[in-house]
Amino acid sequence: MSCDCLFISAGYCALAYFVYKIGLAVYNILWPYIIGTPVDLLALAGAKWAGRILFLLFIYHITQTILSIFQLIKVVKLELLFGPCTVLCSFGDDRVAKTFDILVITGATDGIGKAYAFELAKKGFNIFLVSRTQSKLDEVQKEIREKYSKVDVKTFAFDFCNGSVEAYKPLREALNGVEVGVLINNVGMSYEYPERLHKVEGGVERLGAIATINTLPPTIVSFAPGNKWLHEDT
Repeated sequence: MSCDCLFISAGYCALAYFVYKIGLAVYNILWPYIIGTPVDLLALAGAKWAGRILFLLFIYHITQTILSIFQLIKVVKLELLFGPCTVLCSFGDDRVAKTFDILVITGATDGIGKAYAFELAKKGFNIFLVSRTQSKLDEVQKEIREKYSKVDVKTFAFDFCNGSVEAYKPLREALNGVEVGVLINNVGMSYEYPERLHKVEGGVERLGAIATINTLPPTIVSFAPGNKWLHEDT
């Protein structure tokens, strides 16, 4: 609710700024002809091109106003005018709307991944949660189903530290069994704190796990749902 209020307030501020810019542009356009006292620029400055400059200023202000309008429409989507966005294709590729059935979220039992799961379930999207521990997946699944009963929540336990491509086969088969519209590859690993490589706790095994989990999953996991997107004729 607080986020909605902040977004609406930001929308009103943007709208007020837009009105101010329009008013300022109109003022600058009309000032030389209606509001201000007429001045003979030719007599004052002896400039034969004074009329041309005045015309160019007029064109400049008109162009600036038009660009401001387009920029406002492109950058600011006012919730108070358009309502909350519930269709993912509004953010990008139209193919999402054609193939969409379920969202896949990796690393979905803690932190950002879990927050993604609850927020998307709140929007009414069916979700497929992938994480290492099945007990945590069951807990998150239960929480979401209790809060959003109409949402279909599937789970799959998988350890992304596994560096074998063959080990991904069960996960890829599970993903190929559903119509995946969006993949949120949230899973990742990093150091506890900055340190020289040879002093990292866990040694080369830890470094290998970090490299594997941060590079291999985006490529392999994206392949299963990506196949359906890229080979559709419609």
